[in-house]
Amino acid sequence: MDMETSELTSERAPTARRTRFIVGVALIAVSFTVYFAYFVILLFLPFSRETKAAAVLAASVISWAGFALGIFLAGHEGYHLVKRVCLRRTEHKKP
Repeated sequence: MDMETSELTSERAPTARRTRFIVGVALIAVSFTVYFAYFVILLFLPFSRETKAAAVLAASVISWAGFALGIFLAGHEGYHLVKRVCLRRTEHKKP
């Protein structure tokens, strides 16, 4: 019985690690999309300046929380993967 339990655990570990990595990288990537939301909030929402400032602050806190959780889940490798993908896109634009 112990043999079967250890085999199941050893099979689930890589899958769980991979899932955490994928979710973490996705959270890191999504956290950067909040910067586009700033423009929408500031330019197009028909609210007062105070309400817009509060919305930008809330979006920023949510973005940083998602980024931190993504780093926690994906680890150092996930952060560098996202960084490498983002920098690769900007390098192609340079002449």
